[in-house]
Amino acid sequence: MLKGENIGWDQRNYHYYNAYALLSHKVTYHVAPAMLQSWINPLVYVPHYLLINHTSPIIAGSLFGAIAGINFVLVYFLARMVISTQWRAGGRPGREMAIGILAAAVGISGPKFLEELGGTNGDITISLFVLAGLIALCRSHQPGRRARAQDAGYAACGFLLGAAAGLKLTAIVYPVGLTMTLLALWPRLRFGLRRFVIYSLSGVVGFLMTAGWWSWFLWREYGNPIFPFFNNVIHSPWVIIHDFRDNTHVPRSLAEAVSYPFQELVGNRYPTSDVPLRDARFALLFVLLGIMSLVILWRTLRRSDIDPNRAPISPIVEANTFWLIVIFLGLIYLTPLFYGSLAAWIISLFCVVPFGKIPSLSSEIRGLTFQLFSSILSLSLSLFVAGGTLR
Repeated sequence: MLKGENIGWDQRNYHYYNAYALLSHKVTYHVAPAMLQSWINPLVYVPHYLLINHTSPIIAGSLFGAIAGINFVLVYFLARMVISTQWRAGGRPGREMAIGILAAAVGISGPKFLEELGGTNGDITISLFVLAGLIALCRSHQPGRRARAQDAGYAACGFLLGAAAGLKLTAIVYPVGLTMTLLALWPRLRFGLRRFVIYSLSGVVGFLMTAGWWSWFLWREYGNPIFPFFNNVIHSPWVIIHDFRDNTHVPRSLAEAVSYPFQELVGNRYPTSDVPLRDARFALLFVLLGIMSLVILWRTLRRSDIDPNRAPISPIVEANTFWLIVIFLGLIYLTPLFYGSLAAWIISLFCVVPFGKIPSLSSEIRGLTFQLFSSILSLSLSLFVAGGTLR
């Protein structure tokens, strides 16, 4: 409520209108009033539209914020799940709880998350599906889980990530990234072809549940199930032959891509946003990942008592984290979701899970991780207050 009214361009352009056009049967009556966004799946914006029209602004804004706040809970439980699995021998619940809270706090302190908080953006709603899917997958690999429970976890993960991609096509990067991770870790996870088919088919079902009806409508009316995008391939007669890809924030070189996190730290440039912002988390992440990777490699090479049977959650997180960093560098369309709730998960899990059962290293890293999250959270909040972001 303190942030005031949300008057963002997306809301004025298509968030409200698309839901109105759907419920009023005006999609084919009006001629592209929201430009290209006139044909984006409106389902994720329908709850916002209904709340705006049938409740007071205070109630609507409060409910928007409450829904977004679920991200905090999901990141917390995801961090606790992975940390508890890795530190189950001799772990300290109090410290694990503190790290889980700090991880979630780092996530919701991001400027893009705070900008969208209480508004009509669908990204921090879609993130609920992505985080819940990751929790289902990690839970399926907890010790003692039976084969049927693991199958259910893979099915739930696939369904939730597919549903997220159906609600907003740019969220396709998450099921694609996780699928590539599972394929890369096939020998280590030993989940088998049957379980991969369960995961894949569930993803297709999830996508069809949220986007199948809209894709069929676009195909029937315009001859392109994702109209107007990728029309250079599908060739709908209703629009020019063009892919309509947005290259605004795509780096022109590897050096420029690597500089993105540090540009946002300084705040004089904001290469992945249309509005001014400052974000310290990814610059700190890049530096700390390099330092910690070298430390881990050095300590690992010096020891011979590494447990080869550590929980398989770690490689999932490590590989998928790399994929998400690639997304951040602009090689794929970047969604504000990445800035929000997943940021904490990336930072926390990459820092705390690769250590297996190396007692001395784990003990040192626990204290370092606790201090790390405190520093990142403090710096993120201070830079947000100083640099701000437009709403």
